[in-house]
Amino acid sequence: MFCEDRIDAFDAMNSDELPKSINIKDAINFVSTAWENVTKETIRNCWMKTGILPEGFLDEYLNDDSEPVAVDVIGEIQDLIERLPLDQPMDAEEYVVIDDNVTAREIPTDEEIVSIVKNCESNESDDGDLETEPLSYAQAITFVDGIVTFLEQQPDGDFIVDNSFVRGLSKLKKEIVSKEFASRKQSVLDMFVRKH
Repeated sequence: MFCEDRIDAFDAMNSDELPKSINIKDAINFVSTAWENVTKETIRNCWMKTGILPEGFLDEYLNDDSEPVAVDVIGEIQDLIERLPLDQPMDAEEYVVIDDNVTAREIPTDEEIVSIVKNCESNESDDGDLETEPLSYAQAITFVDGIVTFLEQQPDGDFIVDNSFVRGLSKLKKEIVSKEFASRKQSVLDMFVRKH
């Protein structure tokens, strides 16, 4: 479809002009038309060709007419949600329809986009005057220690933190201490060279 459209566009153009470019809507229409042309048999064959599905897996979901068998999607999602280690899980029905009340906005015009970008640039230039000082190694170590202390002081269950995260903080602290030590050794060496 895309190739046919481009060939038609080149055939229809005059020698001194370029063919009409494709916009997002045209691309969406190409994809939609292409997807409509894909048959269920093609999809089935692609899945079978991957070799990742167990033998006869698709036969459970497709009958002889290659029509999908009714599946309780909400029930399956609810089963999966119940397996998650969540204190207050969302219902499957609520999960499926969560976006139903979201109102879509129209696509902004070029002028609106330019206006938004200009406003962002002016806000950034206002904030750009405030430069933050770089943190020292000692401050970074204090912050890491503070996070560990904070987590240790919390009642059980308030923060569920994986042990690998705490080990990562410990590893980070060791790395900062190592870099601080290396920077001190380097400054001493620099001072030695400058003196002689």
